[in-house]
Amino acid sequence: MYDAIIDLKSAAQAFSTDLSRQQAKLKKVTDAAEAKEDELYAAWTSRQGAAAKVYGVIFGGSGLVVILIIIILLVWLRRRRLAEQPIGPTELVSESATTLPDTSPMATTPEKSKTPPDTPTPVPSTTSVPAPESTKRDTTTQCILTIKISGEGTTDPAQGSHQFKEETVIKLSARSSKGWKFVGWVGDVDEPYSQGTTIIMDMDKIVTATFQPSE
Repeated sequence: MYDAIIDLKSAAQAFSTDLSRQQAKLKKVTDAAEAKEDELYAAWTSRQGAAAKVYGVIFGGSGLVVILIIIILLVWLRRRRLAEQPIGPTELVSESATTLPDTSPMATTPEKSKTPPDTPTPVPSTTSVPAPESTKRDTTTQCILTIKISGEGTTDPAQGSHQFKEETVIKLSARSSKGWKFVGWVGDVDEPYSQGTTIIMDMDKIVTATFQPSE
């Protein structure tokens, strides 16, 4: 029992010694961190001071004087460039044209009337000018409608070529033969999938009525 107490006391002393060492290491780390923090704060403070000095120079009395001198130099350089620009030939011509006096005979001597006093005054011609021809569109133009059939069936108008006046609206119809069905129109028609449809003859056109065998 006595030996166990001695061992426990020794273990406690060893643990206390180890804890002291760990505390010493932790204190060193804490001191290093505080030193680094102080160093960073000092650097930040110095930068803030430098920035404040720069702002003071710029916005202080000496800074305003420097800015004013720069503005004066820029204005002087601009005026110098404008003064050194050559005058273009068009400006010289316009200036000479405005300064030269008019020495033509028409300007110095009034023109005498060439018409004798007894000459009768000519009367203007009253010949009428023919009116321009009408610009209306010629509606007598003939357009050709060609109707074709693919498959077995009939159409109205029938298959072939037909002439109609321009801008005429033509009715088309298709009827399938026995054992066939209507599929549709191929061409410029209003309703390509309807057996009865219309087409406007504004130019020559070709349409095809398509049939296929019914199932």
